[in-house]
Amino acid sequence: MRVTPVRVSRLERHTQDTRHKGEYRRADLADLSTSIRQHGLLQPLIVQRSDEGYEILAGHRRYAALQALGAKEAPCVVLDPEDDQAALSVLLTDNAQHKAVDPLMEADVVKRLVEGLSEDKHPQDRAAATLGKSVAWIRARLRLTTLSPSWREAFADPKHPVSQFPVGHLDLIAALSDSVQERAFQDWSGWWDEGVPLKEDIRRMVAEYTRDLADVPWDVQDSNLVTATPACSACPKRDSAQGDLFGGLGGVRNAKSDRCLDATCFESKRRAVVYRRIEEARGKYGDSLRLELPWTLRDIPMPEGVKVHQEHELTPLTKAKGGMPVLRLRTMKVKYMGKGSRAASPSTGAGAQPLQAHGRAKPKTLDERRQALHKRRLVRALDILQGSLMNRTVHVGTAKHPEEMIPPEPEPPSLENLITYVLVYGTGPSVDPDGDGYDPYVTDNAEELDCLAKETTSRAKETTSRAKRAALRTRTRLWNRVREPIARSLRTFSGMSLSGAERMSAAAARLCSEAGLDWAKQFLQPATEAIPEPASWSRLNEDGTPRRERAR
Repeated sequence: MRVTPVRVSRLERHTQDTRHKGEYRRADLADLSTSIRQHGLLQPLIVQRSDEGYEILAGHRRYAALQALGAKEAPCVVLDPEDDQAALSVLLTDNAQHKAVDPLMEADVVKRLVEGLSEDKHPQDRAAATLGKSVAWIRARLRLTTLSPSWREAFADPKHPVSQFPVGHLDLIAALSDSVQERAFQDWSGWWDEGVPLKEDIRRMVAEYTRDLADVPWDVQDSNLVTATPACSACPKRDSAQGDLFGGLGGVRNAKSDRCLDATCFESKRRAVVYRRIEEARGKYGDSLRLELPWTLRDIPMPEGVKVHQEHELTPLTKAKGGMPVLRLRTMKVKYMGKGSRAASPSTGAGAQPLQAHGRAKPKTLDERRQALHKRRLVRALDILQGSLMNRTVHVGTAKHPEEMIPPEPEPPSLENLITYVLVYGTGPSVDPDGDGYDPYVTDNAEELDCLAKETTSRAKETTSRAKRAALRTRTRLWNRVREPIARSLRTFSGMSLSGAERMSAAAARLCSEAGLDWAKQFLQPATEAIPEPASWSRLNEDGTPRRERAR
């Protein structure tokens, strides 16, 4: 290997040097400068020709020390300018032997190296062999190139807590799609004030933004579900394709199966499958088709001209008994079903309605009718509370007079109550304010935060305010994770009894008092107004029979 003297003025740092500029401060180079002054430069620089001189591949600190000493020439080994792969390999190897390597810049260089080897059959394997690294390390560095701008800026800012994150934390975050990374950054904003999280905590948090591919209602081999998206089985945004980042992770539902890392693409495919199945069923059954909408699909707008029923409002029947074709979106199958059959009173048996002499069922008394009306109102109030917890618009009117309302937003309960809720109900995906129930949701709690901001009149009060803000963010994140399980526990069905609705309403009232809501005024009153007492009841006797008008 031939050593050639090169003028120091013609040398320049490589644009892809991945180390921090702080390594080249004069004070940090004092020992190296003293050694060069006494013994000379014992190891030559490795350089490559450029348009304006020579770019340094290995020896940036030695070059900085020579500049500080005012040296005129430096011994250099000049590599072939056409061998770009060899140059990048030397640059990465040299940087890896020093501390203070910037992993994001290193990732960009690794990407360039792999792209330069794209003609090889296995470019990542070739790059790993060239650098003396594992293929998993190469994949991890390539993932870092997809880190979203917010995370990059935070990591580059020495004052931001994210700058203290190990590279493994960023590697897990970068596995998500860019838009999901940005939402995660907003969702977790402020949490870093509590310290750098453990890697297992980051794995668990990031895994909640992924989607299970074990039981999706579409063929994972189908590449035509959504335009310009690959089949799930061939998509690189899968856990298995990224080295099984979340496999076997405790506390995450179905974490043992393969998982989709792009929640946005997953949701677009989920909607495409629903719409395709609806169109197929409409083509077969025409205008007589009805839809049964489960809780998990309430975020998907249904097409116009199709009657939609909430889950548990219909019961299985046969076509001969008046059943209508219903596409059950939970199973994607069409069944013949009838309306309100579960709640209907049996004509025989222990619960049968008493019959009159002519064989017809005895009419319900006014008290029985009012109890049934009260139960309907309680159920409607619980539906409104579910919408409040899930941050969704709720249908509160009747079939003849449809009406919608935006439920009030609950506040995070105390930390003690939240811990109790987590122990009882568990946690689920974060609630999204846009209503899809999958994306992370962050509430600003503007009034409370403004009050906290006014307390920062001195350094001591500012420290207290930061602690309160961190505690509030912690409560908000925990609250957004437990809201959906609580909402699911309040699920109602048409055949539930009045006593069951009253017990559930009592629990709902306690929840409202802890979340800064008024059960009677904000939920029960709108339900009562939406379902008024029929005017015809004023013409009934207490036993339910029509009143006879007095003869004039």
